[in-house]
Amino acid sequence: MAKIIESETIDQLRGWKPPTHAYILFEMPCMYGVGAGEFRKGFTLCTMNLENRPEQQERFYYLTRKGARPIHFGNFPRHDDQDPRRAQKARMHTGPDHVNPWDDMARLVKAQMARDGGQVGLKEANAGLEAKLAEARAELENLKKKKAANV
Repeated sequence: MAKIIESETIDQLRGWKPPTHAYILFEMPCMYGVGAGEFRKGFTLCTMNLENRPEQQERFYYLTRKGARPIHFGNFPRHDDQDPRRAQKARMHTGPDHVNPWDDMARLVKAQMARDGGQVGLKEANAGLEAKLAEARAELENLKKKKAANV
């Protein structure tokens, strides 16, 4: 599972159970209605079902461009799956190059999760820099007040 950025997502993950089908779990930005005409930005969980249609790279790219972050994936059918129906499904979707399309999707999701992991590090570093900046601004204000009191 990828590192979670938002605490709101952690609250929603409590009690979450992985589906029995092939899936990708996304953390997606959304707007919550707070009152009449008032909205607040937030995050929610979304599951993309890949059980019967593994070739959904375009949809995956679309969701990531819209701000969704893959945080977990799994249960992809394999050629040597213990469930014979899922193994048959994997063989049926295999192309002439004998590559399981769910393996391609897994590589794609892992690469995106690695890129997002770098973004998490940048966000944490940015938060540390913002704290230092706030501290420096407070110190600057104190110096201005002392200078104004001395003049």
